[in-house]
Amino acid sequence: MRPAEPELQSVRPTPWAPGSIIGGKYRLTTPIGAGGMGEVWRAEHTSLGTTVAVKLVDLASAQNPQETMARFLHEARAAARLKNENVVQTMDHGAQGHVAYIVMELLEGESLAKRLARQRVLPASDAVRLFREMARALERAHKQGIVHRDLKPENVFLANEEGREVVKILDFGIAKTADAGHDPHLKTHAGTVLGTPAYMSPEQVLGKEIDFRSDLWQLAMIAFECVTGARAFSGATLGELFMRICSAPLPVPSQAARNVPPGFDAWFARAAQRDPKERFQSARELAEALSIVLLRSQGGGAATVPLGSMVQSGKLEPTGQSTAWSSGASNPSSRRALTIALAVLPVLLIGVVGAVWIVKGRDPDPPAPAPSARPAASVSPPASPSIIAPAPAPNVPATAEPAATTDADAPPSPSAPDAGKPAPVRGGGKRIGKEDVLGF
Repeated sequence: MRPAEPELQSVRPTPWAPGSIIGGKYRLTTPIGAGGMGEVWRAEHTSLGTTVAVKLVDLASAQNPQETMARFLHEARAAARLKNENVVQTMDHGAQGHVAYIVMELLEGESLAKRLARQRVLPASDAVRLFREMARALERAHKQGIVHRDLKPENVFLANEEGREVVKILDFGIAKTADAGHDPHLKTHAGTVLGTPAYMSPEQVLGKEIDFRSDLWQLAMIAFECVTGARAFSGATLGELFMRICSAPLPVPSQAARNVPPGFDAWFARAAQRDPKERFQSARELAEALSIVLLRSQGGGAATVPLGSMVQSGKLEPTGQSTAWSSGASNPSSRRALTIALAVLPVLLIGVVGAVWIVKGRDPDPPAPAPSARPAASVSPPASPSIIAPAPAPNVPATAEPAATTDADAPPSPSAPDAGKPAPVRGGGKRIGKEDVLGF
């Protein structure tokens, strides 16, 4: 059973009522929702007649109301400049007394939290689309220096727009600046922290300076929930929860739920690194890697992903010497048997052809030395992890020399691609860029 969010356990009595006028031109009609940071109302523009959503945030109990109000309005203006289909659009903002308000487009649909409460987990294709669209929004925000700080299923809205579902991220700029004084659950002895506890990054919990990589941690927490149906971290008390976020061993998704896609454990281990420098370094990179893992599992093929590469560099590169996760049952002995059979088959065929020549009375040339396995064997590696248009894989010759060290055991190459660049697709196939993977 999904536990209730701390900030939703109680709602303050509202000073507003239907018919109240905000900003001199927005008439409140119906309350939509309320939480620890304020209230959201359906409202009507008094002169235009358009319907909008108005979020009201009461800053009266902030430690420094004037400073908090100034920061809130500054961030509201920054969010208003963030134009993206996957961000709820801010249309107006202002202050009325000690209440700040933001006017937004009115959305029809449901939050990701409600969807997960009903379905528990998301199908792979839905999760891929969800994270692609969130990544587009976050890439735009992070380039403008805007950090959300409070990404959670409640702040991801699945809007119905003309018959299609569009992901919208809510509350950009609000969580970064609104004071947490209304919610005692978000207080620590070292000061005030902002965010929803279960999704907070370690640097948020410790009150450290944060950047866009805190948002990437929160994306990892949301992905864990979408795939397993459970939260990555929980605790009987807020202190226990914070301790687990900061120091407990990372949960393993496949141990938390059945039918976890192959490769998701490694993806999560990379995305939820406690050191921000060790995580994925952009929302786009995170979503690209997740798309490869989830779509491979949906297609039922082997997701050939080097474990060491996933955990250390975040790159998903096809290689003949990688750890292969398959959606079907697989064991090393069967793979070795298949490899040996494929390597020996050409030699047997050459022997049969030679025997036929002798039977037909041909005067054979002196027998040539048996061809080495290097040119004869034609063992193709698993298909490259292109999720749009898989290309033919190159032949990988067999060799009698000792097998090379796998990617999982080898140290990271100093010439590894920079974070954020598309992983090269080796072989004779077409190179698939990130635009093909994510649709950016």
